Amino acid sequence: MEFFINLKRHNCFSLTRKTIVAVICAIATSWIMATNSFAVPSVEGEPTGCGADNICNLTCNNDPDCPTEPQDWDNDNGTSDNNTNDSSNNSTLTALDDVIDCDSTQEKDIRAVAWNIVDDWNAFQNKLENDTGINVGNCLENRFSKNGKVKCMNKTDCDNDGNCLLGKASPFNQKIKIFDSFMNNIASMPQADRRACYAALLTHEFSHSCDKFGDGANSAPELREDAAFNYWKDRFPVSSGLNPNNDCGLD
Repeated sequence: MEFFINLKRHNCFSLTRKTIVAVICAIATSWIMATNSFAVPSVEGEPTGCGADNICNLTCNNDPDCPTEPQDWDNDNGTSDNNTNDSSNNSTLTALDDVIDCDSTQEKDIRAVAWNIVDDWNAFQNKLENDTGINVGNCLENRFSKNGKVKCMNKTDCDNDGNCLLGKASPFNQKIKIFDSFMNNIASMPQADRRACYAALLTHEFSHSCDKFGDGANSAPELREDAAFNYWKDRFPVSSGLNPNNDCGLD
């Protein structure tokens, strides 16, 4: 307080004072702006909110508040101080049980998608149920939050007609597989677009892992896949024309 009284005493904010007072004013103004609690930090080339603000925004490419290694986001270390939309959640938030044989970009994308879905679970569940008319239940939430495993296969699985699997899951098995055909489809996309595709495929395959669903156009996994894609597209700044079929290669 005394600092600001002294500034006022010397007419710091007057443009007619001596140069030395003007310098002090400039320094004081810079200090005020730097400590303004309402400023939202950013990083050059990133959306607002990607700077150092003690909140890890996993949609950013380089948020200094996020762990530097994606493997930090596991059940032992994957914690966040973010407030979630579900007030029943505590401040410790985890996502997935394991990500296996994926490169660093793939793993970070997969973990980021799962983490953001868990962090916003109520809205995600409501989107899936409203769009499909099918109750989600606890299994899908558990797959994303604590017991789901994702394995990158680093190979293709194609039939004689050239139709290739993007992912694969078995009923009541917590581990799902993602094949190179899918990875190749999304490799050159911007990060937000890739993650919209991941959200759709993870939701599809985890749905298969939770029950004996068929795979027709109106099956629960297919309908949830579309709903998850649209959820991500509505929430994050993906390309306006991004299409789950043409771009992600989904059915």
